[in-house]
Amino acid sequence: MAARLGEHQFDIVTGKSLNETKNRATAEALRQLKKQGLYTQTQNATEAIHVPLSIQTFGDRVAMKTLAKFRSLVASVSEDLSGRKVIAAILLHDDIEDQLSVVSLGTGNCFVTGDNLCDEGNVINDSHAEIIAKRGFQRYLLKEIYRLRDRRIFKQTLFGTLKVMSHLSFHLYISTAPCGDGAVFTRADPHHTDGDHEPVFRKRQHGLLRTKVEKGEGTIPTDDTPQTLDGIRRGQRLRTMSCSDKICRWNVLGIQGALLSLFLVEPIYLSSITLGMLFNDGHMSRAMCCRVDRDDQPLTGLPPGYRAQHPKLGCVTRVTDTRSVDRSSPLSVNWNMADNSVEVTDATRGMTTRYHKYNVPRPDSAKDPYFYPSLGLTVGKTSDNRPIERQRTQPRNTVPRKKCSNRRCIKMGTVSGSGNPRK
Repeated sequence: MAARLGEHQFDIVTGKSLNETKNRATAEALRQLKKQGLYTQTQNATEAIHVPLSIQTFGDRVAMKTLAKFRSLVASVSEDLSGRKVIAAILLHDDIEDQLSVVSLGTGNCFVTGDNLCDEGNVINDSHAEIIAKRGFQRYLLKEIYRLRDRRIFKQTLFGTLKVMSHLSFHLYISTAPCGDGAVFTRADPHHTDGDHEPVFRKRQHGLLRTKVEKGEGTIPTDDTPQTLDGIRRGQRLRTMSCSDKICRWNVLGIQGALLSLFLVEPIYLSSITLGMLFNDGHMSRAMCCRVDRDDQPLTGLPPGYRAQHPKLGCVTRVTDTRSVDRSSPLSVNWNMADNSVEVTDATRGMTTRYHKYNVPRPDSAKDPYFYPSLGLTVGKTSDNRPIERQRTQPRNTVPRKKCSNRRCIKMGTVSGSGNPRK
């Protein structure tokens, strides 16, 4: 089957069903039109931001860099990315040269359904843009640790641990308010834009932990009912924490993740968070940090080096808070500076799209065992100045077994030397 536009016929495609073939033919036609510059897609989240240099803020620069990078990346994507989408990115700022660069970018507004859960780390559970950007950022950090000799962002301390150079900082951009506590407000709620952290606690639901709605949008407060895998298989609702709750967690534990914390002298915190629209200072400050570290209830008992980070909050100067009723795209795009390749995943399955150019269902940003390819990293030195290296980790669910030539053992399905049937 092939799509036609007037007298022009596009390339022929095939599929397993009529609907699938039609979708592929449409996607192929859009890809060719975009390649020829005959089709452009404009949405509030992806519109270019043009602000006069005289009134341009740091948040405007962050947004402009992110959206420019997004448009350059999707130009080479063949999948149809139409539909409402959320864009998020983590940027590196060099204070000495006053330069911004995007190091990780993600799009998405869905997460995996309970039917597609996997406990082997082969799928991405949460494909919301903020989470995807953070996962790509962790891959970027890992590659920078391998390039430690280049001294690009890390410097090594006397004890062998690593620390981000003092003139570098990281900043988060989100095209809209993160789901959860940061988005629980209306236009009638008063707000200020001076950037001061003055959290709003007017209602009982303010500051509550919230979970995302499976196969839907929005969030609801958490409950105390335990969540089990067999219950989810039987139809129990899958509970995934909201993006506001996860970002609040990053502002205490850092955005580097637990594994990379072993190599750092202190966590890596976000210096600022910029929103493209739906910004309310009082609600954002509460959701991002102030609900866990208030003036009357400070956060205490943290390990050395950890703290409650209160990042600078802001929004772009030109805000278009028009309510969109378009359907969200089920596809998620991820990119990071280390891999420097665009990957498209199906957010509801947590895997790459079926006809992706790599033809591999497991995403690059899945955890195990390829998210951290190997961990033979030098983390210190001995008294005689020899490097100390951690042992390389083995993938999960791999148990060393002795070879056995006994055909009966193999035929009966037993583990060599144990006599016990395989589980």
